Amino acid sequence: MVGDTADTGDTADTGDTADTGDTGTLPPMPDFSLLDVNPTSPTSGQMVSLGSFQGKVSAWYFGHST
Repeated sequence: MVGDTADTGDTADTGDTADTGDTGTLPPMPDFSLLDVNPTSPTSGQMVSLGSFQGKVSAWYFGHST
């Protein structure tokens, strides 16, 4: 971001050009939908997608177990 000073003195990002010209805007994410299998969720049993949470902060976790 413009005026970002959080990385001052940070050597872990040497050669990092990802912040160059950062405008604070990310490209849109591809849309997908998944079945909500959380029995305590208000949308349990329904298909949910990124569009279901448009304008809201959301976090997505993709777990896998064998």
